[in-house]
This record gives sequence, C-alpha cells and structure tokens, in this order.
Amino acid sequence: MIEISKDQITIGENDYAKESTMFTTIPASEAKAKFSELLDRVRSGESFSITLHGEETAKLVPAKRASLEQIQDTIAQIKASRSVLNPPGLPVLKIKELIDEGRP
Repeated sequence: MIEISKDQITIGENDYAKESTMFTTIPASEAKAKFSELLDRVRSGESFSITLHGEETAKLVPAKRASLEQIQDTIAQIKASRSVLNPPGLPVLKIKELIDEGRP
C-alpha cells in the first residue's frame, strides 16, 4: 500500500474489486456524522479508509456484484457436485429419505 498523505489519501489494493483504488481517508467521527452521504458516494464508486485515533480501522468500498458468468459457473459447480454425491448406477440419495431413515 502506498500512502500519499497519511491524513488525506491512500492508494491501495481493493480486496473486493481486485483493482487499484484511491481511498479518501476520514476519521471515524466524521464517517459516523456523514454515513448516509458516504454510502451515496460509495454507491457512485468512491472508496474510503476510516481511521480511529489516526490508525486505519476499516475500508468502505463499493460492493462487488457477481457477474452472470460467475453465477453460471457456480450453478455448474453445484450440478457437478451432485454427480459426485449421486454417481450414475447407484441409488439416488434423497434428503427426505435420509432424514426419515433415522426416525423411529
């Protein structure tokens, strides 16, 4: 992380978006007083580093939304795991049956 001015701006790696982002550094008291405004600014793409007693404590960054491709990959992984749990040629495991099996 590169600090331009410890009290004003920090340049660093945004763990959520995996891209270089400029953070505006603000004290926690100001973040608390202007939280709604900060959320509006974050929604528009800005990022903030929040300090407590001069020490960086938190980052306020835009939420990363999953792309359609990521969602489709996740669904494909879930479907692939089904074939491991229920391999072809063996009886299909059904959750309801497994639950009932343990009941008297």
